[in-house]
Amino acid sequence: MPNTQNNRNEKHLHSAGPIGLTPDVQRGLRALIRLAIEDDFLKIREVVNKENIPPMNLENIFSLFEKNGLIKSKKGATEGYELASDPKNINLKIIIEAIQGNMNLVRCIDGDCEKIDTCRSAPVWKSLDKIIKEKFEEITLANLVESYEDKK
Repeated sequence: MPNTQNNRNEKHLHSAGPIGLTPDVQRGLRALIRLAIEDDFLKIREVVNKENIPPMNLENIFSLFEKNGLIKSKKGATEGYELASDPKNINLKIIIEAIQGNMNLVRCIDGDCEKIDTCRSAPVWKSLDKIIKEKFEEITLANLVESYEDKK
């Protein structure tokens, strides 16, 4: 029987992080869906109120989205944010990477491991990583808006 206590300790020493999406990705995705639904410039406080996202958190997320070309801002009396391109051209992979950075399943895929050439599990991780990224590239913001509209 494996020693789970030792496994837990090792996991913390070598972990690249949990497999999953951060709360910021979830919040950012909700905000982008809101921008796509409204199809107009929205003030941050409008998105905050409609999506129940902490204001400072959303400002940071929008800053990342703007830096990565997903949204654009408008200053002045009618200030706000809108999508920088058609929702069909924005996929989940782009959104996730804008917030979390590299979305590799495990760290070693980029060669950040001295054992990558001899690792027996590397082919599995590379294969799974490719499948996940391809799936995230298939799902667009337009798909998510469509799903949202269907649930109304």
